[in-house]
Amino acid sequence: MKINRSVLKACEEVAKVRAEVDKLSEEVIALAAIVRGGTKVAEKEIYVLIELLMVQLLQLDTIEADGETKVQRRVEVSDYPVVLAIIDFCNFL
Repeated sequence: MKINRSVLKACEEVAKVRAEVDKLSEEVIALAAIVRGGTKVAEKEIYVLIELLMVQLLQLDTIEADGETKVQRRVEVSDYPVVLAIIDFCNFL
């Protein structure tokens, strides 16, 4: 039962991070749309989003996971380059 509890806890932690990253991703997409529309965005706004995403990445790194949970965590980490690339796009316009 202890193994099942630790797996369940790890899955819940990954899900919390996923929810936060989803929320931040929506903000990044909205920001990219604003920039594409020709509106300047304060650098601070971009840096805050980057920092918040990095905090979530570090949070994922602290989750001890095995088996399926480890795969879930790896999938979550693989989404970060896409989101950060969109932020870079915003930053250079």
